[in-house]
Amino acid sequence: NLDAAIEGALSNIEKQGATNLVVKTEEFKTEKGITGKKAYGEFYIVAPNGETLSIPTKYELLLFAQQGGLQQILVMYSGNERYGDEVKKRIMDSVELVITEK
Repeated sequence: NLDAAIEGALSNIEKQGATNLVVKTEEFKTEKGITGKKAYGEFYIVAPNGETLSIPTKYELLLFAQQGGLQQILVMYSGNERYGDEVKKRIMDSVELVITEK
């Protein structure tokens, strides 16, 4: 269940100090036709001193299920990173998986 896997991954991000998590989800399909689920958005980080940082962190999470296994790709970057969106797009556009067969 990819929705449950997304919830688990986002819960782990929250346990590491993320707050005000904005989550959008949609289907994702690679160029070879492998389908999965994408979650993306932003959150704020709470520093160890309890202060919430003022610049959001952006993220994109891809999940794929094949033959009872789960593959996950997570990219996170500072919202003020000059080339963050461009680098993230290049990474996500290059994602391709091998179709497993038994």
